[in-house]
Amino acid sequence: LGMLACSGPKPASDGTTGPLPDGVGAFVTPTPRPLDYPTRLALAADGTLFVSDPRGGAVYGYQGEKRTLQITGMDRPLGLAVHEQTLYIGQDGRDRVDAYDLGTGRFAFSLGEAGDVAMPSAISISPDGDEIFVVDSVNHRVAVFTADGALRSHFGVHGSGPGQLDFPIAVAVDGQRVVVADQGNSRIHLFGRDLQWQKSFGAEFTGPLSDVASLRGHFTRLQGVAITAERILALDSSQAFVQVFDLEGAHLGFSLPIAVAEKGLRLFLDLRADSSGKIWLSDPDKSSWLSISLDIKQAP
Repeated sequence: LGMLACSGPKPASDGTTGPLPDGVGAFVTPTPRPLDYPTRLALAADGTLFVSDPRGGAVYGYQGEKRTLQITGMDRPLGLAVHEQTLYIGQDGRDRVDAYDLGTGRFAFSLGEAGDVAMPSAISISPDGDEIFVVDSVNHRVAVFTADGALRSHFGVHGSGPGQLDFPIAVAVDGQRVVVADQGNSRIHLFGRDLQWQKSFGAEFTGPLSDVASLRGHFTRLQGVAITAERILALDSSQAFVQVFDLEGAHLGFSLPIAVAEKGLRLFLDLRADSSGKIWLSDPDKSSWLSISLDIKQAP
């Protein structure tokens, strides 16, 4: 099930501990060299940033520029989430989610049984840690597990009707709602914590990028979603910016990272938000992470 190269995200002695700063940083292997394809992110309470590398078959953890964690031998790891001392890793090649104990540095357990998930593209954990939501992209649904790994339920069926999913790609959850990014239908769904569909918003974008009116609430390739105290954030990997909505789905504006122009970053594959409202993105082409404070603009 892989090798944990160090016991977990412990404080370093060189001043690089704690939350990562605003700006851009590099994901590197022990060699060192860039990661093959850094994809999904997870943020721990101590500031550790975890990233999956499906092409390299590994998961890494970083505090500042210091690598603190390396799990190798993975089979196309995708979705990640962390709660307290447990790191959850979705392995596309093994159709399962594995949990690692960051305190002991050991594999702990797998979620559910064979067939519960087929392509664990994204993972989100309820604020109380009692439920684990796993996007199963190829089965067009979301699986819900208990904290001890038992399957509680699935929700979502394939289609384009109200509440139906076509290749869901990301999920975020808070105390009142579950937000699902539906890539195939170019929209975002809001479900209650009872898993009942409430509403959907968004549509496919077909016009030129210069047409700001058409960009609002429209997507080319939805890739990530996050929730803050007052906002829903949606990442479109083809547009290289984040669209911002209120918690009911009303469009508020755009957040365009300055580093896109300054550093040549252009392809983002995941979006996370921390407790301060800062947002984090992964760029596989540059093997980099980007961290910015949310700055809402009316035009991208």
